[in-house]
Amino acid sequence: MRNRINWITLALVTVLTVFSVIVVWPDMPKRYLPDFIDWPSGNGLNLFGLERREMKLGLDLKGGTYVLLEADTSRLAPGTDIGDALEGVKDVLERRVNAFGVSETEITREGSNRLAVQMPGIDPDEARELLGKTAQLEFLKPVRDDVGGIVCEAADGSTYTQPYLSGLFVQDEVNDTVTCPPNDEGMVGVMVWEHATGTDSQGMERVLTGSFLKANSRVVGPPPTVVIEFTGEGSLLFEQITTELSPSSSAPQGLPLGIFLDEELIGAPTVSVPITGGNSTITGLDFDEARTLSIQLNTGALPVPLQAIQETEVDATLGDREVVRTVQAGLIGILAVMVFMVLYYRLPGVLAAL
Repeated sequence: MRNRINWITLALVTVLTVFSVIVVWPDMPKRYLPDFIDWPSGNGLNLFGLERREMKLGLDLKGGTYVLLEADTSRLAPGTDIGDALEGVKDVLERRVNAFGVSETEITREGSNRLAVQMPGIDPDEARELLGKTAQLEFLKPVRDDVGGIVCEAADGSTYTQPYLSGLFVQDEVNDTVTCPPNDEGMVGVMVWEHATGTDSQGMERVLTGSFLKANSRVVGPPPTVVIEFTGEGSLLFEQITTELSPSSSAPQGLPLGIFLDEELIGAPTVSVPITGGNSTITGLDFDEARTLSIQLNTGALPVPLQAIQETEVDATLGDREVVRTVQAGLIGILAVMVFMVLYYRLPGVLAAL
């Protein structure tokens, strides 16, 4: 009877051991074990729709980017607590990186106006695009004269007006401007913008910005398109502004609505009809740009502008070697203990080793 209990115990322990090995089995076992054996690789376990996930490694073991950001506190309103503002920045950045899918990111305070960000598995360009943008979305309209002509500014600072014809005004993606047709002297200028405003439900004049967006923007396509939806107040303002820019006697084709992100022009579509319902789209971006913009709009604008004063791409070579050596040393130690237990204690040693 006692032997039967021992064998049942051995069987249960063996099953538990095999299950444990499957759970902790690495995705790429040849990194740690002799490569002349064809070890099973991959995620290894999927039960009831739950798939075993690989161990998450930090910046020192996986590699990635270290960024030191400095807040421009001169842009804060007088009396604003810098510590509170920086905590707000930290919260926004954490929401951004979580939405972007960057795991194991660490954001810490450095001094009075700096944040240190460690992002495993991401390169400096992606980090700069994700973290450095204030994500302040603004909607602007062209400045017009008394008869509806578009005001353009030449290189020498002088201004002139031109009637708006969409085919003659060209968006310059390099300089983030809209180029106007030349004036009578042959000088070429750029369109002058001003804030697009409307009247809210309380009768107050309000500037239309990204603060009036719902946090549910998404990317559809192709082509990549960011779909945005305004809040109730934002829908009211947007309808008023697009009505103002719709075709009229002075602008038969309608007028452009400038969409600016952090003071950079990302689009200037011509408004052909008033837009009701509070929905709109932003086009002209590639997929990565559209995805990043959608994340930034959903997680909110930074309360303080940031500047990257240090960027370091961390190599994982040293960390990877240390991981391999640590695992190999652990395996050797475990095997040595198991052999001793089996030789000295026999069957109880087998149970203990398992």
